[in-house]
Amino acid sequence: MTAERWQQVKAIFNAACELAPAERAALLAANCADDEELYRQVELLLAADEQEGDFMNRPLLAVPTADANLELEEGQPEFETGRMISHYRVERQLGVGGMGVVYLARDTKLGRPVALKLLLSRLTSDTNRVRRFQQEARAASALNHPNILTIYEVGQTPEQAGGAYFIATEFIDGQTLRARMASGGMRLGAALDLLIGTADALAAAHEAGIVHRDIKPENIMLRRDGIVKVLDFGLAKLAENAAQPPGASFARVTTQPGVVMGTVNYMSPEQARGLEVESQSDLFSLGVVMYELLTGRAPFVGATSADVVAALIGGEPRPLSRYAPELPGALQEIVGRALAKAVEHRYQTAREMGDEIKRLKDELEFDARLQGRASGFSDGAAILSMTVGAATNAVSGTTFTTRNLAERSTARFAALRDIRRRHGKRLATVLVALGLAIAGAVFGRQWFLSPGEAIDSIAVLPFANASDDPQMQYLPDGLTESLIGSLSKLPRLKVTASNTVFIYKGRQVDPRQVGKSLQVRAVLIGRVQRQGERLVINAELVDAADGSRLWGEKYQCPLTDIMVVQEEIAREISVGLRLRLSDDERRRLAKRYTENHAAHQLYSKGRYFYLQSTQESLQKALDLFNEAIALDSRYALAHAGVADVYAELSGQYWPPDQAMRLAKQAALTAVALDEALPEAHYALAMVKWWGDWDWAGAEREFQRALELDSNFSTALAHYALFLAYQERFDEALRAARRAVELDPLSAHSNNKLTYVFLFARQYDRAIEQCRETIDLNPSGAWVSWAHGGLGRTLSYLNRHEEAIAELEEAARLNRHDATLSFLGYAYAAAGRHDQARQILRELKTQATRRRVSPIYIARIYLGLGDREQAIRWLHKSYDEHSDHALSLRVDPIYDSLRSDPRFSEMARGIGLPP
Repeated sequence: MTAERWQQVKAIFNAACELAPAERAALLAANCADDEELYRQVELLLAADEQEGDFMNRPLLAVPTADANLELEEGQPEFETGRMISHYRVERQLGVGGMGVVYLARDTKLGRPVALKLLLSRLTSDTNRVRRFQQEARAASALNHPNILTIYEVGQTPEQAGGAYFIATEFIDGQTLRARMASGGMRLGAALDLLIGTADALAAAHEAGIVHRDIKPENIMLRRDGIVKVLDFGLAKLAENAAQPPGASFARVTTQPGVVMGTVNYMSPEQARGLEVESQSDLFSLGVVMYELLTGRAPFVGATSADVVAALIGGEPRPLSRYAPELPGALQEIVGRALAKAVEHRYQTAREMGDEIKRLKDELEFDARLQGRASGFSDGAAILSMTVGAATNAVSGTTFTTRNLAERSTARFAALRDIRRRHGKRLATVLVALGLAIAGAVFGRQWFLSPGEAIDSIAVLPFANASDDPQMQYLPDGLTESLIGSLSKLPRLKVTASNTVFIYKGRQVDPRQVGKSLQVRAVLIGRVQRQGERLVINAELVDAADGSRLWGEKYQCPLTDIMVVQEEIAREISVGLRLRLSDDERRRLAKRYTENHAAHQLYSKGRYFYLQSTQESLQKALDLFNEAIALDSRYALAHAGVADVYAELSGQYWPPDQAMRLAKQAALTAVALDEALPEAHYALAMVKWWGDWDWAGAEREFQRALELDSNFSTALAHYALFLAYQERFDEALRAARRAVELDPLSAHSNNKLTYVFLFARQYDRAIEQCRETIDLNPSGAWVSWAHGGLGRTLSYLNRHEEAIAELEEAARLNRHDATLSFLGYAYAAAGRHDQARQILRELKTQATRRRVSPIYIARIYLGLGDREQAIRWLHKSYDEHSDHALSLRVDPIYDSLRSDPRFSEMARGIGLPP
């Protein structure tokens, strides 16, 4: 199929899509005449469109072909599954379209899916045009914004593979706005969010000097998680250069009845006239999209494309109220200004237009809170939940008509705008006073009628998952962790760490008993239920002394507002605890680490998998943290998460040099983005300690992390071990005991205290600590490490049979390489050499299939008394700069090697002072 033939097929298809199915036959008969092949191709596309939903206008990265034999043009290269294009491995063809063929591919360097667009030869046959396109594409690829499709690379296949130009972009799992509108409309709140995201994307592009030129529903995608992505920056310019002479309009105009070529419906008047376009042209196009999204109809229509152009240049669209009388009048003002014919009468920047839409949504939400608190029913919430862009619009679940709601809400919005115009900055004071009045009404009873000292300790128990879907567990877990993280930033408040509170997950508990066990004055309990795209969150703060209710609230909000709810709960807890916060503490409590809801959700999922601490879960966590960063490159907390994962993978699952290099890059980025983030300094401390063997640098970072968050139990536990490795045992014990105080039921913190006792040669206290840890949570996920620590200590005391029993139990619970290595050592030390060698063979066999730390092999050779092999394998761990070698100075297992000069050299080489 030639390019001209394809344009003919596409034009008739587009025209047919504008008609009802019953009216399409006449159009096909009139336009295809005796051309049976043309009729067949259009009919195939229409059938695919009905089956797949908006087939033709879905972006190339998601669209399937209607016919496996359909080709865009002769000579266009095709690539089979498994074929390498640069460092991208083709997995399958996703579709074809007006720009070329698109494949789903795998980036073999970074291990991520990409959409690979192989551009049409006719678009890249002219070297000057290619050069201009590459300049445009480079500029577009520099756009780093969560609402803009990320361009990874623009390249060319080798000559022998056709020399085709390709664009590698992120792969989007979702649907276009066109498909979304065709599926039955959207809630007004979601529609406004989409328009805000699109305006934000255009603002970022315009501020970088890039005009899109082809804003339309096909170039706006909604991911499954609700994130908006604007596609194809730079590609419109390429198509424009290829199709038209300089100065001509991108979309061609034809007088053929019923056929509209290209995207003329979304042009600005100046673009339709072939004039030079500026950023305001994109805003006109966004206004057209907005009109269609809200009403389900295009603002400018005509029998031919020429008629459409005439309407664009000289006509006026019907008011929104003609099709959607329930919408607030403020929307008409925004749409009307965006669609102004004269450029100077439009919004002058996308940011200005986006801010106006945000302001309207804020007013709706403010009205929702104000009315909802007062009467239990909110006009604003009802309007935000109405469906727009469908044939009928209604607010379900209420007996009020949307017209009445709109009239009342519009009057309030007008009053609010009038206050803003007349009082300017004083509006903020008015709203703050109103907010304080509401807060006083809600919380005044506890504040004024229950005088007394501030409550200085709290445990946030895991929020229960009240949804049917266990896949949604990350939501309540993420909310729990986020609240613990926020409250931990308050230095005068003791907050029980997450490792301990998650022991109570899924259990019915008495808050009074929890308070007694954890030594806290207050307990927060709650539940989260997901209902479609909304959340219902119940939270209650209980006085652990007598079980009385200090505060409670029920929140119903869109999924996208979970960060807002989290902040509100944290603020209200501080009131319920009678805390007098300084300005700095209020800022810490209100700190939001990202404004991107989807990035926050991805980070929460990542933490959920990170805490499971298996190789598979760590890889999932890494992928999720990186996805969060792709949405918000300045999300410091996600960068710190990436560093944490690489640090955990290092030595155990990945070669240390590879893992720690990546961990260091992520940790430095996190600190650079947010110097006041304790998680970033903790990540950098681990990198400097485990990766660089920079003891002084690591200590500075540990201390900075703990200065920023004195409740940071994980950092305290690792800092205790860091001090013990340097034989600073008194300091190490203080840090480890503080970690256990914050995280009393955590095997992680308790095990670190065990190792401090062990390395200080306080064996009796190490044994006692291990047994206490096992008694605390005998079925916990980390209890195997307590059994392992107990067996290890007993082995050093030559209590071999007891040691073997504990280590066999540890291996039964978790057959980890580290546990097996100590079990092999214990077998050998007890004279059971056959069993020791059996484990040695098992580990060596595993090492042929995956990474096994050399130090695990060295330990068994130590038990067998083979000094040469022990030194040899130990040196391998030392040479690869593994953190497993850092305990050489203090671990009793190496006592038999201390007189060997080779061992002494390694002990000095780990960087500790003599």
